[in-house]
Amino acid sequence: MPSSEIQPFFSWFQAQNGYIDTLAMDVVQLPPSEGGRGAIALIDIPENHVLFSVPRSLILSTRTSALPSKFGPAAWKRFKLHQGWAGLMLCMMWEAAQGAQSKWSAYLDMMPRKFDTPMFWSEAELEELKGTSVVDKLGKDQAEKDYAEKVVPAIQSRPDLFRQEDLATYYSLDAYHMMGTRILSRSFTLEPDEGDSDNEDQEQGKAPPESAADVGNTSIGSAMDVDQPTTSEKPAEAQESGHDHEADSGDEEDEDEEPRVEVAMVPLADILNARYKTDNVKLFHEPECLRMVSTKPIKAGEQIWNTYGDLPNAELLRGFGHVDYLPLPFAPGEYGNPGDVVEIRADIVVQCVLDALNGEATSKKLITSDFEERIDWWLEEGGDDTFTIEHPSADPDAPLSILLQSFIKLLLLTDAEFKKAQSKGRPPKPTADARNLRIVCDIFRKRKTLYATSLEDDLQTVKQTSLDATLGMEKVPSLNLRHALIVRIGEKRVLQDALNYASEMLQQAEKKEKEEKQDGRTGSSSGAGKRKADSGDGGAGKKRRK
Repeated sequence: MPSSEIQPFFSWFQAQNGYIDTLAMDVVQLPPSEGGRGAIALIDIPENHVLFSVPRSLILSTRTSALPSKFGPAAWKRFKLHQGWAGLMLCMMWEAAQGAQSKWSAYLDMMPRKFDTPMFWSEAELEELKGTSVVDKLGKDQAEKDYAEKVVPAIQSRPDLFRQEDLATYYSLDAYHMMGTRILSRSFTLEPDEGDSDNEDQEQGKAPPESAADVGNTSIGSAMDVDQPTTSEKPAEAQESGHDHEADSGDEEDEDEEPRVEVAMVPLADILNARYKTDNVKLFHEPECLRMVSTKPIKAGEQIWNTYGDLPNAELLRGFGHVDYLPLPFAPGEYGNPGDVVEIRADIVVQCVLDALNGEATSKKLITSDFEERIDWWLEEGGDDTFTIEHPSADPDAPLSILLQSFIKLLLLTDAEFKKAQSKGRPPKPTADARNLRIVCDIFRKRKTLYATSLEDDLQTVKQTSLDATLGMEKVPSLNLRHALIVRIGEKRVLQDALNYASEMLQQAEKKEKEEKQDGRTGSSSGAGKRKADSGDGGAGKKRRK
């Protein structure tokens, strides 16, 4: 039987034609190290067992809420509520204001009202994340801009829909942030054609898909995974969540263009916790419902884990307010998230390349604007302005960040070689020769300086506070500071090990160059200021250490 705490929600869910196997699962409060509230198995659950199914009519989105139709489609677009999350956040605020009259009243009532995500941290706590990729991705300023420019004018335009007495309670900036964080931490991303039968494509005369298989994988950038029916041989991995209130807002799209995917709230499915490579269930779509199905046997008493796509701790903390703290396969006796990465901004790369070139040059010193054309072309060709570095153990057959090395090579090309690359319409192949590797090492060292503390300092803090798998850090004053420490250590460990690996590769490359010069098999090295291109595959085919 369901626990008393969750019984009202279960009763509502079942009354709305949702199915739950209450003999097989329950929702209970778990320790913070286990994700807080989550689902557990009450009995031994076999593989391919349906734990629950959610009718599509029970999904909360801008398609199912009555607000957009009451507001009017033309006005909805005029206030740009069809772009990004602003519309869904307003729908959720409006549904909450309806109280028991809302179809989703019981669902909204059981949602969390307090979050541990950095969006709600103090300035002092955010300082503990200095140097990590978390703070720059919060999107708080953009969210508040959208609230002021989209949501507030829309609310003011319709006092008949948004009661004056509700404004301070249900439509405040705090309420907007809370709904945004609920979406960030609990939403699923669905293809628009998967919505109810009244979706706009059908209204416009477009034929609906003949079957669920025609819809395709629906886990497009979602926080949680939705996949093909259970006949699929292997579920696809969830893509990385890009949710930072409005980071994926689609504001650059044409105002009349409909979004290609739909962010939606899926009751009950969003209660399940996730942990790195621990998932034992997956959400599959059917024409009339979404079904949560076990993907492996689950023992009685075990937690039922969904997947967020095995995200690094920086993304888990930003989106969900928790971190993974597990034994590390590449560092015996140490804990963290095996999927941690470190991000390096392109401006750091550009500065290190400039330093290298100006160190070689005897003529005019180069400045950032000298690379402007190349940077613009890189971005136009689909390149990013941030490079992700994985731990060297993540993929033994791949070189250090191919994209990073390709970008470095692009900046090192002579003007003639750059024109040739432009004519071919593709960036140069990366090389891992000594010149490039010196710059890579410099980039990693410069990236390390962005943190306020060193890896050694943080590891000493861990030692002093007896941090273990249960997050038992009595001397660290808050859970937020514990999480910040774990995120910092994870990124710094990746960065340090990547630097060590690149340094070893550099030593090998320098030794090879020295031997080749001694054997007379190389020409003169690139002259000062010539920006000579490096030839050959230079390590693009090199293997990582096994």
